[in-house]
Amino acid sequence: MLNKKLIFFLSLFGLAMAFFTLMRIPPVIELPCWLLIYLFSAYRIAKVANGKFFMHGFYVNMLNSAWVTTVHILFFKIYLSNHMKEAIMLAKLPLHLYPDLWLLIIGVLFGALFGVVLGFFSLALARQIRKNSASLL
Repeated sequence: MLNKKLIFFLSLFGLAMAFFTLMRIPPVIELPCWLLIYLFSAYRIAKVANGKFFMHGFYVNMLNSAWVTTVHILFFKIYLSNHMKEAIMLAKLPLHLYPDLWLLIIGVLFGALFGVVLGFFSLALARQIRKNSASLL
């Protein structure tokens, strides 16, 4: 059974990052922040969840993606004004008249892709923790 509270509370890191990225944290800071969030989330999932570790990680990141995508779409003008590279990229895409639609599509794709990554992190860490716990007995 999935721990919905755990999934929700871990996803709040994604909500915080949504606002931080909106304000334009430099990529040299954003990437390490996401890595720390993933490692912390995987650790908490491995320690707290009673199973389905992969699915916990996957759902946490899908909710992270939903937060980030929603904030970026709601504050679209601020997002684009602080992310010129992304604005130029969106202008070159097909359907460039609907950049918020592209943010939604990209958000779902990245959410699923990195959900798989967080799912595997969570599963691998849970197996390692349980293996170490069993060896101590």
